[in-house]
Amino acid sequence: PSSGVVSNRVSMPSRSLVKWWAKLAAKSAAGVLPVSPQMWKRIGVFDHGPMESPEYACSVFEKHFQHFERIRTARGLANREFQCLELGPGSSLASCVIAKACGAKKCVMVDIADLALVDASVYRGLGRYLNQHELPAPNLEDVDNVQAVLKLCGGLYMTAGLESLEKLPAKSFDFIWSHTVLQHIDRTELVETLKELRRVIRPDGIASHEVD
Repeated sequence: PSSGVVSNRVSMPSRSLVKWWAKLAAKSAAGVLPVSPQMWKRIGVFDHGPMESPEYACSVFEKHFQHFERIRTARGLANREFQCLELGPGSSLASCVIAKACGAKKCVMVDIADLALVDASVYRGLGRYLNQHELPAPNLEDVDNVQAVLKLCGGLYMTAGLESLEKLPAKSFDFIWSHTVLQHIDRTELVETLKELRRVIRPDGIASHEVD
C-alpha cells in the first residue's frame, strides 16, 4: 500500500520564463551545442520541478514506490530492507532521504551532471516533514552539506550518466525508477541505458518509469 504521505494531486505552477516551444528547441539543440547542463538549467530548460518542496518530492517518490510496495507486500517481503536506484534525480537528492525513511538500505542516484541542490536546509526541512508524517527519516538537524546528507541516508550520487550505470554491480537493486527522464536520453544512448538498467536490477526487482 502507498505510504499516503501526500496527495497525488499536487499543484505545480510553472516558474520558468521560457515558453514550451523554446524549451523543446533548446532540448533538441542540447545534444550538439557546447552548453553545460548547469547553464540550460539556469535558463529553465532542464528545470525538473520544485523538488525543494517536501510535498512535491514525496508525491513523486510515492507515485513510483507504491507499485514496488504493493508487489513486495504480495510476495510477503513487506518491511524488508531494499536497495534502490533513481535515474535522473535532477535538481534534488531528496529521494535518498525519502527512500531511507521508507526502509531503503542504499539509494543510488544517477544523472548526467551535478545538478542537485546543495542547500542543506532543504534536506533538513524534508527530514522534519517526513518525521511529522510518521516516517522515520534520519536526524538531519546537524547536517550542513550534501555529503553529510548522503552519508546518513545511505545515498550515492553519480553524475556521469551511462558511464556511471556501467560501474554499478549487476543484480544489485530491488527497485529502479525514473520520473519524466527517459524521453530526455540521447537516442544514441537509450538502448544501452535500458540494457544497463536491466543488468543492475535483481531478477525479482521492480521498475517504474513515467515518460512525459
